[in-house]
Amino acid sequence: MCYERKNYLEVMKQFILLALEEERWFKMDATVTQYFLTQGPFAVLFVWLFYSSRKEAREREQENRHRENQLYKTIENQNEILNKFSEKYDVVINQLSEIKDRLPPK
Repeated sequence: MCYERKNYLEVMKQFILLALEEERWFKMDATVTQYFLTQGPFAVLFVWLFYSSRKEAREREQENRHRENQLYKTIENQNEILNKFSEKYDVVINQLSEIKDRLPPK
């Protein structure tokens, strides 16, 4: 049994014992008691599911941020390489122009 369920059962047990010990609880409607006994586990389940889904979303967001940072680094590296290629391309074009100028006209 998980901790939340044990804790919930303990609280419900104490609640029922209090209800039996004090006279004013005897007047409590049985439907209210039945409601707490039947709907309580669903409330605990809802809170647990909500908490776990938020935790998963937080972890997923951290993974996405990490992946995004890696992609930005990759893009920056590729941009540096492209800049170097463009510089080399300009040099090659200039040299080709010089060679073309040296050739005799047709």
